[in-house]
Amino acid sequence: MTQAIRDIATAWQALSEEVALWADTGKEVTLWWRDDDAIAPSVELTRLEQLGRRYDIPLSLAVIPQSASPELEQSLANHPASTCVLVHGLDHHNYAVEGEKRSEFTASRPVSEMKDALSQALRLQTFHLSGGQQFAEKFLPVLVPPWNRIPQNMVACLSELGFMGLSTYKARDLANAPPGLVINNCHVDPVNWKAQKSFLGEGETLTLITGHLSARRTHKADFAEITGILTHHLVQDAKTWTFLEEFAAWAMEQPTVRWLDAHEVFKLS
Repeated sequence: MTQAIRDIATAWQALSEEVALWADTGKEVTLWWRDDDAIAPSVELTRLEQLGRRYDIPLSLAVIPQSASPELEQSLANHPASTCVLVHGLDHHNYAVEGEKRSEFTASRPVSEMKDALSQALRLQTFHLSGGQQFAEKFLPVLVPPWNRIPQNMVACLSELGFMGLSTYKARDLANAPPGLVINNCHVDPVNWKAQKSFLGEGETLTLITGHLSARRTHKADFAEITGILTHHLVQDAKTWTFLEEFAAWAMEQPTVRWLDAHEVFKLS
């Protein structure tokens, strides 16, 4: 057995032990699954839908409003009722200036312009949902800012614009959550964006999952923040898909692990 295989086995064991610690305290492990950049039906989106259906996992699709095709709404008819549609910015355009990280919403962009963009994003999603029952039943006013970045002054504006939820990446800070807005981020991204969008690695991805669960259990992170898996169906390589299938199968076998849909995550009825 190679060291790499031993390390992966150790990572799976660590995750199993963490789940057991949750069970010892009478708590169930709660997870949710967000997938970004949906715009149209594709082989990859169908594969994701089938994976979710096979393992009874509710999916939350972050849809780019300005790019969403009519065919996407139609394809949602094939998704389970638990699939939810979130707002992935307006156009997923990078407005960052030199010295800033890539983002649609940046500190250098005029606040009025960003407010207009977000209002337009909600109107566009409303237009899509008015075109068919499948979209209307699945749409939630939850913002997923492209590149998971948004200035704090814009977070404070989201409720007045009509948003009820926000999701970025890494553990949330409730001190930055304005009234009327539920923040629940994602914490596990299996894509290595700095290595040509390849798979981060089995051990590394499992360690991210275990790490956030452990931080929740020990209250080093907000216990009430649901651990989020973040995927990008259009860019994932074969190894990433293989891991996701393996993890989904593992989770399904755990009696104390439960996947939540976005209605539960963001406390929306």
